Amino acid sequence: MKKTNKKGDNMVTYHLTGILYSKKNYNLEFKLNSLCKKRNIFLTTSTDFVELTIKNAELKPQFIFCDCETINLLDYMLDAILTKPYFNNVKIILIGDPTNLDNINNLSQDIFVCNNEIERLLDKLLYEVDFANSVASTYALNNNQLNNDIYKLLTSLGFSVKYTGYNYLCDCIKNVILNNGVIHSLTSEQYVYVATKFKTNVANVERNIRNAITETWKDFGNMWHTVLFAKTLEIGLKPTNREFINMCSHVISMKAKYQIKTMQ
Repeated sequence: MKKTNKKGDNMVTYHLTGILYSKKNYNLEFKLNSLCKKRNIFLTTSTDFVELTIKNAELKPQFIFCDCETINLLDYMLDAILTKPYFNNVKIILIGDPTNLDNINNLSQDIFVCNNEIERLLDKLLYEVDFANSVASTYALNNNQLNNDIYKLLTSLGFSVKYTGYNYLCDCIKNVILNNGVIHSLTSEQYVYVATKFKTNVANVERNIRNAITETWKDFGNMWHTVLFAKTLEIGLKPTNREFINMCSHVISMKAKYQIKTMQ
């Protein structure tokens, strides 16, 4: 969201949440609080992993800052951050001396090691968030365009309206795009919304979406990778519901960002 200050300059502010996972590192906490406050980011602190997990589930933050100078990311913690679904949509930022982080291997692209460059990295990530917000705002003002883009993408992949799951799938993709690409939980959020709208239940929504993806994959899956640009598709792996919804929302959002028509 952009605001204008008294001098008439554009000032970008955000309504985001971050969690600092740290133990009594007051210098870091003060610095990070100051940086986040300037950017309208609500920052809270957790001192143990259980508390961090609970706050992550409740607040659904965009960022988790791990202070590797005062905490030790044990194997089970790192495994949770890398593989558990409740951390999937969070940017994990490791803060500390890289020489002290040699035991942390196989980090995903969403985990950043940062040393004395917190502000630069934070602004880089916020730029990406701002870009996503602009896409969501554009589509929010032009709902018909979003519906049309989703229709064009799905029909180009071979989907047919004959499947009950087609309409369910459209709504899930639409909701994720308008939520800046964040899925959180399909079962407790997206499927519940769709089930309520179509007067059915969550199990039916999940099953019908999976059936639509499976049946369309059988006939047209061999060319999906040319549209969705996923290596797993190219080697013949059928995507899960979550993976497919994420791929579609990403492709549509990226094309909107660069003002490219979804389908020629």
